[in-house]
Amino acid sequence: AKTTLVKSLNKSEIDVYPMVGQNKLLDSDDFKGDLEDLLKPFSGWKIAGIHLDIEPHVRADWKSNKAELMSKYSQIIDQAKIICDSKGWKLSIDIPINMDTAHVNSMFSKVDMIRFMCYENVKQEYLVRKLSAFKEHNNKIMIDLRTEDFATRDEMELFAKALYKETGIKCFGFHDLYRLIEMDKKTMTENEKH
Repeated sequence: AKTTLVKSLNKSEIDVYPMVGQNKLLDSDDFKGDLEDLLKPFSGWKIAGIHLDIEPHVRADWKSNKAELMSKYSQIIDQAKIICDSKGWKLSIDIPINMDTAHVNSMFSKVDMIRFMCYENVKQEYLVRKLSAFKEHNNKIMIDLRTEDFATRDEMELFAKALYKETGIKCFGFHDLYRLIEMDKKTMTENEKH
């Protein structure tokens, strides 16, 4: 079923980026080999790149082992870049909006896109302040918002438009399609009641 979907997307000239979301890579002794193993299921697909969703900040040992985890995370990105470059693919990553600015700045030269997970704290002033530190990289930034942080799709879209006006960042993602559809259903049901 997935292969059929990918072929259909390819026919429509829609880029496909399989997501690799394995936090266990942080414990690997062979980042490149383990990444290659994770990518094997996609070997028959025509893909434009890969999307890494590895989140060291969610691990139980994050606070006590932050420097080592960030070092490993950086090494994983380095190996993913080597793989992507050898195949002519692009590389994108997810990172939380509150990640240390120095770490984020070190990633821009390694990736084609950083998707900032702007979850929970969706105060406009906070996000504008955090994102302004990366203004020179706006063309490599996507802002991800999630449905749980908004009452309706309209509210979320208006928030995205306001962020665009303040930051100049043009690329937005809404997490995720299933929850967005459910949000729309809930809004339609509530509108029918009135």
